[in-house]
Amino acid sequence: MSQGGDIDKMNLQSSNYSYMPQLDSIKGLAVGMMIFYHWLPEQYRFLVFADFGLQFFFIISGFFVTRTLVHTRCDSSLFSEKIRILATFYAHRFLRICPLYYILILLTYVVGIASVRDSWPWHITYLSNYYFFFIQSWHDETSHFWFLAVLMQFYMLWPGIILFLPRNWHKQVFFGCICLTVLFRFTIPLCWPEIKMLSVLPCMYLDAFGIGSLLGYLTAEKCDLTLFYKICLWGGVLYVAFQVAKWLGFSSPVTIVAQRECMLLGIGWLLFHASQGYGGIAGMILGNRVLRYLGKISLGLFLIHNFSGILISLLKPVIDIPTNRFSVTILLLRILFTVALAMVSYRFLEKPIAQFKRYVPYPEMSKGNN
Repeated sequence: MSQGGDIDKMNLQSSNYSYMPQLDSIKGLAVGMMIFYHWLPEQYRFLVFADFGLQFFFIISGFFVTRTLVHTRCDSSLFSEKIRILATFYAHRFLRICPLYYILILLTYVVGIASVRDSWPWHITYLSNYYFFFIQSWHDETSHFWFLAVLMQFYMLWPGIILFLPRNWHKQVFFGCICLTVLFRFTIPLCWPEIKMLSVLPCMYLDAFGIGSLLGYLTAEKCDLTLFYKICLWGGVLYVAFQVAKWLGFSSPVTIVAQRECMLLGIGWLLFHASQGYGGIAGMILGNRVLRYLGKISLGLFLIHNFSGILISLLKPVIDIPTNRFSVTILLLRILFTVALAMVSYRFLEKPIAQFKRYVPYPEMSKGNN
């Protein structure tokens, strides 16, 4: 089927706020990529495309946050109404993320995990990324907290931009975020090559947030998405071309940055398709109930996975466990403990707490993925 035929069959000028199940499935895949990156030996990490999973979460966060806030803004010019929407947004984010996160920090602090006890003030204030940047290294079980810190910093700042800036400035801000990140990624390593750990700074992901926010904005405003769709499609094609060139030995700082931006556009294309609903084989895969459930418990999976090694160490006096932390036995135990604890967390903590969102509803907002 031609590209034009595909576009014609899609709803490119609508704003559908119903639950998007295929996005949960992609969340499940994306969090799996990030988790296995930490669990596999370094020589095999390229197999899981962890950067794809990382960028997908930043893009989808920009998409949902912007779509929700643009929709609930409801053309209101009242400052008090915008404050109420802002407070509702923060309440929803707190109920979704903070209970499990703080309980995990408390439990690991109490049992004496050194990496938590040494740096807990940074983690409870969602400044983990700056902690790792200042010490210029990772810190054992807490290393993955940098990602959540960047997300929360985005959640703190972005709603104010959406709610209080004039609407006709939004698209310029989104494009500005993309351009700024390209500038940062190209110039900082060249001008200050001695600076390491740049990947934990929020300024390095403004482009991902910008692309997701642009799609969320266009969706909420019921704009024609045809041009966005085509740009993202060609971005994905160029990403493949850049990757082939890289395999052939053609690479430079310019092509590395360009390839990354093309990857983000390709993820934007994937996100758009999943929000509309894939058909065929892709639809069957993303419609899988297990994969969709893994997306629902993705927060627990991500937060818990780096602590699974501690639980395995507790079993060593009881059963014979290989000393090689990359062995198949260790990997299977990590999967078992992480999934089991994430399921318990979702069933008895996250899901019950999420019910409190109904006491702080958005104006005219129906149930969605987040």
